[in-house]
Amino acid sequence: MVMLWKGLWGVIQNVSEIEEIKASWKTKDSKALHIIQLSCGREIVDEISHSKTAKEAWNHLRSQYGKELKAKAGTEQGTYLYI
Repeated sequence: MVMLWKGLWGVIQNVSEIEEIKASWKTKDSKALHIIQLSCGREIVDEISHSKTAKEAWNHLRSQYGKELKAKAGTEQGTYLYI
């Protein structure tokens, strides 16, 4: 019976580690989405406002603008997306 509990504890530990990784990934994705939004003009932000992840937003921008999409360094706030 003790071995069963030890095995279950390992599962519980793995589940909590997985949850921590998911939370970390969600935080990083939220930051990336925010950076994409900050890098776009108001009209473009309206286009990607429905995106729930950075990948969704980026894929939308790529499909809409493809090779027209260029990043240029801004003087005050970093990189901006120009179309």
